[in-house]
Amino acid sequence: LKLAKYLSQFLRTVYISAEEGTSKEFVDNCEWAGISHKDRLNFYDYLELPSLEAKLRQKHAPRIVFLDNVTMYSDELKGGVPKRLVKDYPRTLFVFLAHEERKEVYTAQGKLIKKLAKAVIRVEGLRCHVGGRVPGGVLDIDWEQAALYHGQMVS
Repeated sequence: LKLAKYLSQFLRTVYISAEEGTSKEFVDNCEWAGISHKDRLNFYDYLELPSLEAKLRQKHAPRIVFLDNVTMYSDELKGGVPKRLVKDYPRTLFVFLAHEERKEVYTAQGKLIKKLAKAVIRVEGLRCHVGGRVPGGVLDIDWEQAALYHGQMVS
């Protein structure tokens, strides 16, 4: 959510909360991330891919799309759909969120997306581990809480 908020400063951004919806917990998480109604960030519950693509063809289409999460779209993302989306909408940045099992994405679609991705960001304990075809590194979402989670000293 903090990444969506940050990127929405630059380009029109859509966050599709397909798994959790826009429930009270989701709204609470948005508040924690500092998201307000003034941000150029639109939220949707589950949105079928044809409806999303219709939005992407509009004149003032979003340029960044967060799909949260791949498991909820597993049927719609079969048959190379992620590859087609990137090809058909080259001016759009797609951010696919996925669950892990034993520190690896566990759906076939998630694994394909990870292979196709230029950047892969693994989040654990409020710490982002950046890798893929970009310079890697670590970025803490909340330094103190991340340090506590990872057993590091906080002074």
